[in-house]
Amino acid sequence: MMGKVKKKSKKPYKFGAQLLSHWDQLLDRVSIKNDSMDKIWCSISEVMTEVYSIPGITFNDELYYFATEYFSKRKKREMGASIEDIDRKYQWLQKMY
Repeated sequence: MMGKVKKKSKKPYKFGAQLLSHWDQLLDRVSIKNDSMDKIWCSISEVMTEVYSIPGITFNDELYYFATEYFSKRKKREMGASIEDIDRKYQWLQKMY
């Protein structure tokens, strides 16, 4: 006598899709929370606007490209933003480079 052949359930796939969906939502929330934690004058656009205004830094300058990478990290943006004097900020960027 032949037994019944059990079909594999598709539930694991459904569970996996739900898990990925929840994971994506969690990552979005964390990303939004981290963006909102930027202190005043520490967003990427605000810091880079200030970098553009520093005499001695031009668009095709290596220091400019360094700054775009360096200030992608929030802690470094906060440190840069804490230096109020534009000449000191330029000197600091050169030293970090």
